Amino acid sequence: MTQTTELTEQQRKQNTFDAVWQHSAQMSEQSKNDKPGSKGGCLYRADNGNKCFMGALIPDSLYDRHMDFDPEHDSGIDCMLPRFPDLEQYFRDEGYSRDIHFLDELQGIHDHNFVNREVALRRLADECDLTVPA
Repeated sequence: MTQTTELTEQQRKQNTFDAVWQHSAQMSEQSKNDKPGSKGGCLYRADNGNKCFMGALIPDSLYDRHMDFDPEHDSGIDCMLPRFPDLEQYFRDEGYSRDIHFLDELQGIHDHNFVNREVALRRLADECDLTVPA
């Protein structure tokens, strides 16, 4: 078995894409804040347990509510990984990509194109030379 430290970035992107694809196939709705008075923004973890694409990659042991609700910091993946070094190490150890542009593209599909997510994920796979799981 290949050690995750020996994976190429392309292999890491494929691992990440596979996990997101599998999670997406099980989703019936976006992971978002539906509380009265909220702006309805997407969340890594919603109160009903639903997880966005990036949230699905975060194990319970590393999830911190400040990832979603911290008025002093942007909650985007590009800001989150540097703020939570244990999570960045987890991504490395699990063989997930840490390419911020790629992760942001995946998250953007959840946040802005959820209804057409399968088409958008297939398009991203094509653009990145990834294989769509069967």
